[in-house]
Amino acid sequence: MKCTIVRLTLFLLEVFAALGAIAGGLALLAGVIRFPLEQLQATPFRDYTIPALILAMVVGGSSLVAAATVFLHGEFSMLISMAAGLILAGWIIGEVLLLGPFAITWQLQYFVLGLVIFGLAMYLWMKHYRSQHHHIRNANHV
Repeated sequence: MKCTIVRLTLFLLEVFAALGAIAGGLALLAGVIRFPLEQLQATPFRDYTIPALILAMVVGGSSLVAAATVFLHGEFSMLISMAAGLILAGWIIGEVLLLGPFAITWQLQYFVLGLVIFGLAMYLWMKHYRSQHHHIRNANHV
């Protein structure tokens, strides 16, 4: 029962992360969200097109795939969720490194969200791994 609650929580957090990243990327592409181009001076980007695509497709897409697979009880689905959490947290670290420390003020909650997604997925993966390891160890003693 506990794993079902963790999977449901993980699913909801991943859907939230996916929708936020995809909506944010699309809004940035469409010009609904605007940031000064001066913020990109110390970065390899001339405009926000590539960062918006990365946000929508990589960050949002990985969270969407993770949410879609979280109820598949295989080890691979847990690894996808761990990767999605790290991608989200890594995106925030990249933003702070490229745009400066002021970026963390509005993005800290997404960094924490990425770490929580990673942690929940790691919990499920460890529970799965320990279960398999326990079965193998008991089978060797028979």
